[in-house]
Amino acid sequence: MKELKDKIPDFQSIMLPMLKLLENGQSMSLNEVMKELAEYFKLGKEELKI
Repeated sequence: MKELKDKIPDFQSIMLPMLKLLENGQSMSLNEVMKELAEYFKLGKEELKI
């Protein structure tokens, strides 16, 4: 389980990609943002369960 947690980026690592994703001013749902960030960080189903 610890190995999975090590693959999950921390808050500071997520912030810049999230801001770049939202910089165009278009609204996105939380689910859309999470999906895009999961793809960006190459997180699989196991990491997303945590």
